[in-house]
Amino acid sequence: MSRIRVALLAGVLATSLLTAVTSSASAAFPSKVTSLGDSITRAFQDCGAFRDCPEDSWATGTNSKVKSVFFRIKEHNSSATATNRAVTGAKVASLNKEAKEAVSDKAGFVTILIGANDACANPSTSQASYKSAFQESINTLKSGLPNARIYVASVPNLMHLWELFHTNSTATRSWEFTKECPGIMTEPTSEGTAAKARRAATLAAEEGYNATIKSICAATANCQYDNGALFAASFVASEVSTTDYFHPSVTGQTSLAALAWSQLESTF
Repeated sequence: MSRIRVALLAGVLATSLLTAVTSSASAAFPSKVTSLGDSITRAFQDCGAFRDCPEDSWATGTNSKVKSVFFRIKEHNSSATATNRAVTGAKVASLNKEAKEAVSDKAGFVTILIGANDACANPSTSQASYKSAFQESINTLKSGLPNARIYVASVPNLMHLWELFHTNSTATRSWEFTKECPGIMTEPTSEGTAAKARRAATLAAEEGYNATIKSICAATANCQYDNGALFAASFVASEVSTTDYFHPSVTGQTSLAALAWSQLESTF
């Protein structure tokens, strides 16, 4: 056999092996990503007042500065696509509708972040109602997408927002105007009994929701809970939008994405 033919065969073999390795790597990463949740996942308020900015979403955004979970998946699987099904203002009661949309998307990977609006309400959504609605949504995903992976982020610690900004007069004026989270924004500077009770109820609701998420996810195949990482995150002022001092800024969305990816990267 001539040296030229040997060289050509070696080249073909190397190309074939590279193609096989590349295809295998791509196959490990999902081709369709769908994000579910509320205004946090819609990146509300981070690119302008009272606007959704889904390109900045921690989960399915396309902004190269944020480097969302989807953005990082696409670096490994160039054919991957994403759909953001989250709805600003959503509570867990509407999560099943979003889950049905994820099924229609034929998603291979689904992210969920839901519960802040439930905790913020006065009174908060009951633990029983949260559990029932969340379980229904997971059931919808698993029956409609039995092979899909699910990543569920914990509900963030809204009391930490109060700790950061309750002495900031610009922030408290914004809270009193928008009333986006009555549990912590009503009488934000008060140390009275009623105000403290509202804040404590918001915190207790979140802790209960996170316990529910952990339990349900643990009992569900291919479901990964962040193990309270988002709730425990000690975000700083620069990670919060100065439009309303409540939602994540672009920097905040970037941090959310990095936190999620630090848990996900090794699992693909």
